[in-house]
Amino acid sequence: MHFEAPHTKREIPQCMRCQQFGHTKNYCRNNPRCVKCAAQHLTSECPRKTKDDNVLCANCNEKHPANYRGCIIHKQLQQKMYPTLRDRNIPQPASPSAPVRPIQTGITYAQATQGHHGRPQPHQTPTQTTTSELPPNEQGELKQMMTNLINQMNILINLITALVSKSNN
Repeated sequence: MHFEAPHTKREIPQCMRCQQFGHTKNYCRNNPRCVKCAAQHLTSECPRKTKDDNVLCANCNEKHPANYRGCIIHKQLQQKMYPTLRDRNIPQPASPSAPVRPIQTGITYAQATQGHHGRPQPHQTPTQTTTSELPPNEQGELKQMMTNLINQMNILINLITALVSKSNN
């Protein structure tokens, strides 16, 4: 049997009594504010019973209800409490490019590194190839590819470290 941890909600609680964020009506000691007109009364006691466009936010005084998720106050609190995990537009670092060989279909990786370009045989057993068995030009190419991979991983580690240290501040 497999149990998973419950999904954590990333929403900030909003009080239905005073319309402020960060607590609920059960723990509220503030004066009540109406979600529709921002006056100092409970929403259930609001004299405006019909739905209209003449609403006012109790948090930012803009023309929307106080429980609108597009409210600038809600967005600022959401960003502060739950910052985005990553920037979607991370610039790619300029790195020296290794010579690129065309992709060949129908061969295995081992065959490509050994220089065999025929179709794989169905009963062929895989062989392990060490770098000393590769021709010198392929050894250099493999070393260059590994160096590029290590450089890219170092860049990623630096970005992740910066992101973690920034979110801890």
